[in-house]
Amino acid sequence: VMTNLTVNPFWFYFMPVYQHTVGATTHFISALAILLIIKKTPKPGRPLARYLLLMQLGILSIDFNFGLLFAPIPFFPAIAGMCNGVLCTTFGFSGHVGLVLMFFTVSYMSVCALYCFHFKYVTIRAMVASKPVSVMNSCIFRIVIFIIYTIPCVSLIPVYSSMEAGPEYVK
Repeated sequence: VMTNLTVNPFWFYFMPVYQHTVGATTHFISALAILLIIKKTPKPGRPLARYLLLMQLGILSIDFNFGLLFAPIPFFPAIAGMCNGVLCTTFGFSGHVGLVLMFFTVSYMSVCALYCFHFKYVTIRAMVASKPVSVMNSCIFRIVIFIIYTIPCVSLIPVYSSMEAGPEYVK
C-alpha cells in the first residue's frame, strides 16, 4: 500500500522550504535576465526587447506570488491545498486571495506571450506583405486580448470567499 505523502508531516516542512528555495533561485535568474535585456540588447533588437522584458516581469510576478505570497501546499489526490504564504500566515487573508492572484498572474503571463507573438506577426507581415497591420488594429487586438483574459479572473473573486461557502462551492 502506497502512503499519501501530502498528509505526512514531512510534506508540511519540505514543501515551504522547496518553494522558497525555488522562488529565490528564479528571482535571481529573472533579475539577471532583466539586467541582460536592458543592458545588452543591441539597438536593432530594442523593439522586441520591450516584449521580452514584459514577459520576464510576468515570470517574476508569478514566481513572487507562488514562492512568497501564496506558497500553496497541495493535497493530492484531493483538489485542495493550503496557503502557506505571507498573505495567509502574516496578513491573515484566506487562500482564496492567493488563488485569485495566481489566476491573475498566470493569465497576464499568457497575455504577455500573446503580445510577443503578435509583435512577431506584425513585424514579419510588415517585412513581407505590401499592406502592414495598422497601429489601430494592433491596439484593438491587444485591448481585446487583455479583456478576454481578465474576465475569468475577475469572475473568480466573488465565487468562494469564506470557509462557510466551501461545501456549496465544491458541490
